Amino acid sequence: MVCNPKIFLIFIFIFFFGLTNEQAFAQKDSLRIVKSLSIVDSSLAVSDALKSDSTITAAAKDASLLRFGGYTIGGEKDFILTKENLYLKNYRYTGDFLTYAPFGFKQELGGYGQPHEITLYGAGFGNVEYISDGISLNNRMLNTFDLNLYQSEFIDSLAALPLTRGFLYSKMNNSATVQFITRSKFYDAPYTRIRFVQGPNKEGLLDAQFNSRIAKKIVLSAALTSGSIDMFYPNSDFGGWKVSAKMRYLLSDKINIIGGYRYYGTRAGLNGGVDLEKIKENYPPENVNEILYNEFEAPVRYGEFYSDSPRYQKTTGHNFNLSLLANLFEGSRTEINSFYNFNEVKFRQNENNKYQNIPEIFNDNKTYSAGLNLRQEFFADYFKTEILASYTREKFITPLLKTDVVEDNIFSVGGSASLFLFDSVFVPTGFVKYLNSYGENFSGAGGNADFLFGGGVSLSAGYSSYEKPYSVLEREMMKSFSEKESIQIYEGGISFSRNNLFFSIKYFNSSFYNSAVPVVSDADLLKADQVAFYETENYEQSGVNLYGEALLNFIQLSVNGSYYFGDKSGAAPRVPDFSLFAGGYYVDTLFHDNLHLKAGAEIRFSGKQQYFIYDYQHSRQVYYQYLSAEDKVVPIKNEETDYHIQLDIFISGTIQERAIVHLIFENVLPINSYIVPYYPVKPFGVRFGLSWELFN
Repeated sequence: MVCNPKIFLIFIFIFFFGLTNEQAFAQKDSLRIVKSLSIVDSSLAVSDALKSDSTITAAAKDASLLRFGGYTIGGEKDFILTKENLYLKNYRYTGDFLTYAPFGFKQELGGYGQPHEITLYGAGFGNVEYISDGISLNNRMLNTFDLNLYQSEFIDSLAALPLTRGFLYSKMNNSATVQFITRSKFYDAPYTRIRFVQGPNKEGLLDAQFNSRIAKKIVLSAALTSGSIDMFYPNSDFGGWKVSAKMRYLLSDKINIIGGYRYYGTRAGLNGGVDLEKIKENYPPENVNEILYNEFEAPVRYGEFYSDSPRYQKTTGHNFNLSLLANLFEGSRTEINSFYNFNEVKFRQNENNKYQNIPEIFNDNKTYSAGLNLRQEFFADYFKTEILASYTREKFITPLLKTDVVEDNIFSVGGSASLFLFDSVFVPTGFVKYLNSYGENFSGAGGNADFLFGGGVSLSAGYSSYEKPYSVLEREMMKSFSEKESIQIYEGGISFSRNNLFFSIKYFNSSFYNSAVPVVSDADLLKADQVAFYETENYEQSGVNLYGEALLNFIQLSVNGSYYFGDKSGAAPRVPDFSLFAGGYYVDTLFHDNLHLKAGAEIRFSGKQQYFIYDYQHSRQVYYQYLSAEDKVVPIKNEETDYHIQLDIFISGTIQERAIVHLIFENVLPINSYIVPYYPVKPFGVRFGLSWELFN
């Protein structure tokens, strides 16, 4: 018997609809089709939220102090997604959300749980800052953060900041900055959210959320996540647990105190990709591609089935924070965060010395950090000012450094000021920052101007110039450096927004001077892939992005396309010369407003990029090797990847605004490809997910 896909879909939705208790879930019409559109609050458009006061009253349950676990950064959000549309996306983990942002891209490493690199504006590992409720998530020894360690379901909203302003909020003066706000909303009744996902290779995820007012002025939020997947190619399995808890105390209607804790523990097999050279040595040329894309026969660089894994990493973290949010008087917002973070990465390779041709690596890399952040806003009808200050004490224990223990104190102070002129038609902003690390001073400044014209047209332009400290590993392993790294950024764009139509065109140019570039030794290549030293080079990146969303009757269209200019084979981080995401969906409300359906196709298409490998201990792309016999540095391989194209069929149904059912047919085209050499993208598979929100 052949199953009709339409009947199968309707059966799934009716089945879950039948499980829903109509008495528990009141019939509502607040969720309209337009909610499936992404919420884009472009910096090109000047929002009145910049000037509004969020003072708490007993009736104002959606004011920022009650709704969020921290303030959003100003009103200067370049791209924002809230939970109403985050969870209607096609995603596996937190990093996938950022692929929907302008200039967002994921360097795919083959499967769930792998340390994929997320790039924004061409910047990736070592130049992207991640902030959660006002506190940096980055491990400063590497200046990176693996988004597999952050619970996607605990996010209330996320914002990607304008490129020119990113350094202002970054602990390390990174150019791109992303902020997460976690769930901590007050509900009239206890709230529970459960998400279950099942996919190929025994991929599974279970996430449970809980929120309850445990006393008149105290609310408790908690989340637990467990995810795992079997091997796709040898030694690529993953498993982990993540736990978050947050308690909020309403000291008064103007002051909130929040205590939080996060734990993560994961294990990821790292096979280094398919060993193409070994395939070429053992198979005729006509069979190379056939073996490369055969997950059961392809040799990988580190690992084989049914044996001790020669390369893997275990990551453990404990994060504690205590925050105060206050509206002490009209026109003022205060946020003070204190924190303590511990991170340990146990990196192992051939730990049982089973493989004679693979070096043994047994490293425990630990980072301790504690500090205090202050953010103070003052705003009125015609101006807004923001003061930022931060102090962090950090300690690093790792055999990767010249000395096993390194300590540092980081202090920064900065701020911004905006004027709202001509009834907010013209908004100029200036900002400055001072940072001290390792006893050295780093400074930066910039400005931008926003123009809001009639008819929904907005224009923005900005510039910033600043100095950036090297990460601990870069500083310790730099071959030589006499000058600081400095960065200059230009960014501009235009947007149009009206009714159910939004689009923007953006351009950026980033110039990096004395940037750290990792180099491996030819003696280590294909054995350890471990950085031998860093050199400094200058490079430039520039690109243009088209972002748009439209709702035409029952058809929703989305596009996010980026193109990068100039030479991409030098010291600049590797990104495809272009990337495109496009989606077309049928959206409708069925069964008397009880089922909101979104079904369609999504295509991802990306261009060529120059060859590189990853050093996972350093979290860096590496494209240079040192030839000891010739005493020179050359590219590892003069090769470009091929184009990558992937088509997914995406079906999502929201039942009575509480249950969300996902069914995704992944990579339906019979095309084999890879984005990062040589990590083949997973072939056709079916992924099913269910998210259910309950008011108990």
